[in-house]
Amino acid sequence: MRPPKARTNYLPILIGEPGIGKSKTLSCIAETLGWNFARWDVNAQGFEDNAGLPYLAEGANGEKIAKTAPSEYLPTFASEPTLLEIGELPTAPPNVQNQIREIIDGLFIGKTVSPFCLMVATGNPPEARFTTGNQIDEAIEDRLDPYIVVPLPDELLTIWSRIMFPTIYRFLSDYPTFISSVITDGAAVGHQDLSPRHWMMIAEKVENLRNVGEPAAVIMQDIRSSFVNATNIIPPLQQYLLVGDNPELMIILGRELITASPELLVEYEKRIQKWLSNNKLRGFVGASKNDLLRVLTQLTKVEVEQLPRFGPNIIKFIELLVDGKCHDMAKNVFDVIYTREHIAEIVLPLVGNTPVLVKMTKMYYELKELAAKVDSK
Repeated sequence: MRPPKARTNYLPILIGEPGIGKSKTLSCIAETLGWNFARWDVNAQGFEDNAGLPYLAEGANGEKIAKTAPSEYLPTFASEPTLLEIGELPTAPPNVQNQIREIIDGLFIGKTVSPFCLMVATGNPPEARFTTGNQIDEAIEDRLDPYIVVPLPDELLTIWSRIMFPTIYRFLSDYPTFISSVITDGAAVGHQDLSPRHWMMIAEKVENLRNVGEPAAVIMQDIRSSFVNATNIIPPLQQYLLVGDNPELMIILGRELITASPELLVEYEKRIQKWLSNNKLRGFVGASKNDLLRVLTQLTKVEVEQLPRFGPNIIKFIELLVDGKCHDMAKNVFDVIYTREHIAEIVLPLVGNTPVLVKMTKMYYELKELAAKVDSK
């Protein structure tokens, strides 16, 4: 809300590979704040798109004056709190870059930029495969505050759990080493030819082929060329697609588990019990548990309160783990529940008559009481 002259004229910009969730993260931030969210793709805009078409106006003395009719669609003129993503900024045409520089400084075609509009730019890394003939003007570069975004595999899986088609998402959940953005000693290593966007495109293609009934062998043949520089991925993916044709061998995702109806939960229970009875399939239980942990660490209190089956479904899953002698897995789930009070409030009162869960819950409350005494001292 500060006046233009009191602002710091810097524009934050998130730089990262396509498909890693830059835009999704910004839209989630806006949603959490209760703000509007808008995206302005400046690489697809021309000068007149933003400034408006020129026209001749009549001056005070009857002379003709050249003016423009500025476009009112720009969210920079927002009347309500708005988070504006300036997308693909590094590839903006030169004349649009001039407009962006003016907006960063608080004005646009003589109009003051709305104080309700918070702007954050996004763009891809300055690599040959992403760049165009345009170059960023030094005047804009001096006004940018860059943040290099290189998510870890587990962070990408969290993003992809919401936006990626399920077959490839499940595969990458089981094989996180095939996700490119792994950081070692400050340098990116791994399968750099398979960017996050690349995986997103493969996921969509695989799902489309599955939906029209193509068998695993045909799907694999169709996408094989995508892995020409990462042939080590082909054997496990081919095996996964063959196994994945059997719904009973698909892992149960965390979001599927916590939202399942009582009828669907019965089907999941049968599937988990089958995995537990077959030592060769016990890994499927672990994969479902890991995905549930990812979901639990991300859920907000508001989201939890909007899930009517959340508590009962988690308790049933923990009971299945205990009955199947997967005590370490059960403890992993309880550890996450204990450390998140908004989840513990819902789950712990529902432990029922399961002796192990009752004992674990009792120990939790005793620990909480002891911690309160320590804090009071």
